Order: sequence, then C-alpha cells, then structure tokens
Amino acid sequence: RLGISKATLYQHFASKDALVAAVVARSMREVEGTLDEVAEQLGPLEQIEHMMRRGLVAKLTHMGAHGAPLPATVRAEPTLARQHKKVTDHTAELVDAAKAAGEIAAHYDTDVIVRMVHGIFDTDYADLMNPD
Repeated sequence: RLGISKATLYQHFASKDALVAAVVARSMREVEGTLDEVAEQLGPLEQIEHMMRRGLVAKLTHMGAHGAPLPATVRAEPTLARQHKKVTDHTAELVDAAKAAGEIAAHYDTDVIVRMVHGIFDTDYADLMNPD
C-alpha cells in the first residue's frame, strides 16, 4: 500500500522486530487516543473498561482470535517498551483514581490490578478456541 519495496521499508527499521514493535506501539497509541477523547465523559473504572474493550478489538483486528503474545525480542524493543510503560503508568493512575472514587476496593494492590488488566492482552487463548 505504501508503494515502496521491502528493502526501502527496512531502511527505516533496524530489524523485523523493530518494525513489528513500531506497528504495535502505534496501535497502542491509537487505543490511548480514543481514551483521551472520552476521558471527561467517563469515570476511572469506565475508562479502564473502555481501554480494555478497544485494546481487545485492536488485538483481534490485527492478529485474529489466535494472535499469540508478542515474542520477547519484540517486547524488548525500545519503542514498544516506552509505549508499554506509558500505558501501564496511565492504567495505574486510573486504578488509583477508581480506588479514590470508591469504584475499586482500596485494599487491592494497584500493580496487581494493572498486571491483570494487561495480562488479558498477553494471552493467546488458543486452548479455549480449540474445540478438542
């Protein structure tokens, strides 16, 4: 669609992993952008739900229902690592705001909740999709 060759495309990325990381980071920014659009209209817990819903739609759209978690080499790419940290920090802020609003019990550990929310995206669910 770009009208360029693979060789030209790879001149902009150090490796295939860097290219994949850039695409995933872009998708994460797009999901984050949709959250910014509705943030004033939604409470903290609703924002987390919105982020999860949009993130799952993006994952299924880009990878299909059997999309495997990203390889460690892709997750370690600096572009993706920075974007992941930004999203993780934002999720933690929303969890803390939801606790303050009484939407999430205050005694639950924020880091555990954030890991649970983000863990949904790191699972391939292949075992659930296989009818055997």
